[in-house]
Amino acid sequence: MKKSKKQVSDLETIESYFTSGNTHTDKYYFKIYKAAEREQIFESLLTPLWIINKLSSDCYAGRKKPVQTVKQVKGFIESEGLNYEQKCFVYDHLIKLIEDSTWTDENGKEVHLDQIKELLDNEFESLAPEKAKPVYEPAFVWEKTKKYLETLPDTKAKIRYLTEIKTDYQQNHGFEMDWGTPFDKQCELEIKKLKALAELESTPAQTKAVSKFTLSKALSKIDYIRIINALYELRCFQNKDETYPNKIDVMTAFGNLINIDLSDFSNNINKAFNSNVSIEQNIEIFDKLQKKTKDLYLNNQNKPKK
Repeated sequence: MKKSKKQVSDLETIESYFTSGNTHTDKYYFKIYKAAEREQIFESLLTPLWIINKLSSDCYAGRKKPVQTVKQVKGFIESEGLNYEQKCFVYDHLIKLIEDSTWTDENGKEVHLDQIKELLDNEFESLAPEKAKPVYEPAFVWEKTKKYLETLPDTKAKIRYLTEIKTDYQQNHGFEMDWGTPFDKQCELEIKKLKALAELESTPAQTKAVSKFTLSKALSKIDYIRIINALYELRCFQNKDETYPNKIDVMTAFGNLINIDLSDFSNNINKAFNSNVSIEQNIEIFDKLQKKTKDLYLNNQNKPKK
C-alpha cells in the first residue's frame, strides 16, 4: 500500500531523531523508538521522541534552577494528556537519557544534570508509590510479542524480529509478566517453529511417489483420456469400501501413473465430443485396441500345440 504524504513526512521526522550524526544521542533515540514500537502504547511513534527531546533540552536550559525546571517538566507532561503507561514511559527514558548524557556549557565545561535527574526520579516514584519502578507493563511480554508477530508480512520478517528482540532481552535483562518459560526461550521456540514452517513452505509437498512411466508416441494424451473415461463409465473402478470413486480421483491416479497432469480432462473430453470431431476419430483408438486384441488371440490360436 502506498504511504500518504503525511505518513512519509512523519517517518522522515522520526528517523531524524536517530540519524543526526551524534553517536550518543542517536543511540538513545533509536532505543526509545524501538521501545515505543515494541510496547505500542502511543498512537504515533513520533510522540515519545519529540516529547523526550523537548524535555531533555528544557532540563539542560533550566539546569541552574532544577526545582522550577522539574515542575515545568511535570506540568508539560500533565498538559499533554498522557495516560499512566505513557507518563511512565516518558519519565523512564528521559531519566535514563539524562543520567547517561554529558552536556557542554558555553565555556566548554562538562555539565551533568544530577539534581534534575534526582528530582525526576522522585516524580517518577510518586506516580505509583505503592509499586516498585518500573510500574508500567514490562517491555518483554510474550503475549504482546505474539500479537505483534501477526502484523509482520512473512516468516523471514518474523524470525528477524524475534532474533532482535531476544538479543535485546538478553542484553537488558528485562523481566516479563509470564511466570512460566523465560521470554528468550519463548523466542527460541517460536524461531524453531517458524524455521520448520519456512522449510515446509519452500519444499514441494511429496504426496505421491514419482512414477517411472510416461506415454510413448504410440498413444496421445487425448486417447489415453478416452480409454480411462470409457473404463470409468463402465464402472471398472471402485474404492476399497466398494463405493464408486469420482472421475477426478480416477483421472488423477492415472495421470500420476505416467507423470502427466490430467486435471483438464473435462475440457479435453468436451473438445473430443465437439461436433467438429467425428465419431470415427473418437473410436479410432478403440478400433486399434480391438484389432490388437484380435491379432493376439489369433496368434495364440495358431501356435503349434504341444
